[in-house]
Amino acid sequence: MSEEVHTIDCDAEPFRLDTGEWGEEKTCLVEEHRKGGSFTWDSARVEMYLSEKQKSGNRCISGDELREELKSQSVMNATVLKYLYRSENRHLIPDEWKDGRKVCFWGTIYREDDGDLCVMFLCWYGSSGWGYGHKSVDSAFDADCPAVVLAAEVKAEQSTAKPSACTGDHSHCPCCGCCTGPCYCQCCCSPM
Repeated sequence: MSEEVHTIDCDAEPFRLDTGEWGEEKTCLVEEHRKGGSFTWDSARVEMYLSEKQKSGNRCISGDELREELKSQSVMNATVLKYLYRSENRHLIPDEWKDGRKVCFWGTIYREDDGDLCVMFLCWYGSSGWGYGHKSVDSAFDADCPAVVLAAEVKAEQSTAKPSACTGDHSHCPCCGCCTGPCYCQCCCSPM
């Protein structure tokens, strides 16, 4: 029996975020969306990232500072959150995430009507199950707000793999220039 393959299009447009409460309409626009190509979901391929400032005790980091720090990380975006949150895919969410933390997807940043920036998160609400929400980038992020990033082992594999099929023509690279981290050719993983 073969295992199900779950491929997520991380280049897809992120979903519209409505943040209105108590009947008010409030729509968020996408401020930043770091595309990630086609990503085959496997919980072993992602890890939780915490800044050193988030790790010990009651310490936290400002969202703006954390956002800057995450520019060097391969963060997951809101298309991954949307895929995992679908009722037919919730079984893919790691049990380790069921600890009440707000697991943040920093690859997509939204701007609310009032100008505030926010980031989406998944959270386990016990008997109510999985839910998602948004957290203002202006707020503090502690150890209960990790970022989902590509696992270090996966990044290392991508940077060392050199398939013999690469022609050296990197014009097919899907990089749109929106990320600030290093970009790699998807064919041979050479830095671009």
